[in-house]
Amino acid sequence: MYSICRDSAALVLRSENLSRRGRLTRATASAFTLIELMVVLFFMVVGASLVVPRMPALLEGAKMRNAARDVAALVRSARELAVLREEPIALRYDQNYGFIIERVETEETVAAEEAQTESEAAEEEKKPQIPERPFPLPSGIAVTVQTEEEQRQSLLPSEGNELVFTPDGRCANARILLADSRGTGGLAVRVDLHGASVTIEGSLEETER
Repeated sequence: MYSICRDSAALVLRSENLSRRGRLTRATASAFTLIELMVVLFFMVVGASLVVPRMPALLEGAKMRNAARDVAALVRSARELAVLREEPIALRYDQNYGFIIERVETEETVAAEEAQTESEAAEEEKKPQIPERPFPLPSGIAVTVQTEEEQRQSLLPSEGNELVFTPDGRCANARILLADSRGTGGLAVRVDLHGASVTIEGSLEETER
């Protein structure tokens, strides 16, 4: 009888010890979880403090890159239209409307249009159409079109802020400057080899062909 009581007491003590250990283990696990949470929150705050101040510059850079890609695509489209339509095509920048692709009215083109027959007019309608709507750029981007003088081999502001392609797809070497409103950065769309090469370069260190 005495041995039974002693064994029962030992079992009770062992059960209490196990219960106490379980409580300590759960408490320790909870404490570690809280510490891990505080560490994660700390790194999140540090990361946000580094990214948030740069967010305006990152957004401005993305806007400028997209605008430069659009302008490069418009240059290529204007050149393609000049070749396919076999007539001079201009890519002109208007401060109020944006970029405009249009025909260049010359004495030869006007005379040819007046002398067109019905069959020639029908063939004219089959050619790729010139876009009627302008292509605006995002607000806050200033545009300057510079063309190269053949004699001086230097880039000067274009009188009409335009780039003109001949029917064989040639144009003067040029540079279309895109600058942000703060004047702190920008990109340039370079047109070289008389229109055969269109690249993007500038302070954002991005070049495309």
